[in-house]
Formats: sequence, C-alpha cells, structure tokens
Amino acid sequence: MSKSKIDFSDAVFMIPVRIDGQQRKRHLLFILDRILSNFSANIMLYEDDKTAKVSSEVPKSLFSQCKYKFFQNRKADASFRKSMLLNEMMIDSSQAILIPHDSEVFLNPIVAYQQAVQMVREGVCGGCIPHSVCKRYDVKSEAFYKKCDFRHLRHTKDYPMNVGGILMLNRNMVLSCGMWNQDFTTWGDEDTEFMNRLKRFGYQINRMKCPIFHLNHPKKSTGFYSKDYLQNKKHCKKINSMSSKDILKMIEGWSWVRRASEISK
Repeated sequence: MSKSKIDFSDAVFMIPVRIDGQQRKRHLLFILDRILSNFSANIMLYEDDKTAKVSSEVPKSLFSQCKYKFFQNRKADASFRKSMLLNEMMIDSSQAILIPHDSEVFLNPIVAYQQAVQMVREGVCGGCIPHSVCKRYDVKSEAFYKKCDFRHLRHTKDYPMNVGGILMLNRNMVLSCGMWNQDFTTWGDEDTEFMNRLKRFGYQINRMKCPIFHLNHPKKSTGFYSKDYLQNKKHCKKINSMSSKDILKMIEGWSWVRRASEISK
C-alpha cells in the first residue's frame, strides 16, 4: 500500500534551476522525486541558462508534474539570475505559502517541512527558516539517491545559521516587502538581504533547530569570492545601512513589484 502524501495544496515549491553539470542534474532529480513522493504539492521549475536543458534532461514522470518556464540568458557571463526566477515564480503562482527551494538541498526528516509550513499556515510567523545549520556532503555512491541513505555521503563542512536554501513564507508578506531584489544579478547574499528586509518591516521570522543538507557540486565562475559574489556582499551591506524610508522608496521603483501588484488586484 502506498503511503499517504502530506497535503501542501496551499503551498508552492519554487525551484530556480540551472543544470551546469551531471551532479547538478542528479541532485535535481533526487529533490524532485523526494518532494513528489512525500507531498501533494505544486512545483514550479524555472530555468535560467543560455540553452534549455531541463525539458530534455528531467524524466517525463517528474517533469510533467511541474510548471516549467525557460528564461534565456544572453549575458556574456551568464550569471545565474536566481532572484529574477523567484520573482517570476511568485508572480505566476497564487498559493498562500511560498517555499523557495534550491535544487541541491533538502530537509530530513520530512516532518521538518510540515512543521515549518504549519507555523506559517497558522500565522505563528510570517516566515520560517527551517534550519539552523547547513551540513554539506559529497555523494559517494549512486545508492544514496535511492533511499536517501546517509551511509553513502561524505561530510565535508558545516555552516551555522545559514539563511537560504529552503524557506517557508507568507505570500502577502513577501509582496508587501518588495519580493526578491533583482539587483542581485547572481546568487550570494540575496536571501540574507531579503530576510533582513522582512525583519526590518516588523515581520516575525522563526528559525527551527534542524539541519539543512547540501549536496556538493563543482563550482562554476559564480562561486565564493567571484566578482559577482563579492559585489552582492557590498550591495547587501549598503542596503542594510539604509533607513526604512529609503528602502520603501527603493521598493516603489522596482518593476517586478508593480507587475505583481497589478496581477494581485
């Protein structure tokens, strides 16, 4: 008898993706299968790349259960536009709870997802960071993917009090605070600035004492200490030093906020 799935019909998993190697692809397939096996949920899979890969690389059994869009990246350096993808998914969705979810991370046990969503659903908080430490692993064997068997992982490093990876968020809260800042043109500190902004405007953000597991993959040009990453850190620091009045003025000028507001009317 198949196990019953957890009802997440009022939530949407928003997965920004770029398949830039075989490990990225394998991690993505594992994450999709894990979500679809455990939740009755909406999944959005938005891809940013020079050429589309998801539609041909993801098996139909998984791909057919996701809402998919491809955004061609014509930039010379093709930096991964994570903030843009998250905003596009939010604009295209209607669910009350947003779950931005990177393609190489997961929570274990599964009940951690349920507990985090329930806090947002019941109004205990506007947002939940469902983890307190990021534990990074190398995958030693294909056997890991079949049953999430940790014996086939090699622990490499921990990052305490990590912010991004997976979040549970109230949709109206996100819209009122300007969504994700697309001036962060690649990954790195975009979630830190975003969460700081939510707190700045008085929203309750809870954090669970639970690990988030990150499956390692080869870093491309947008890794730590790249030009884009360091620029993001400077931008985050600048915004954090701004007054709430100036941040509100900045948000009013964002085109994606105006688009989302018009659609929500």
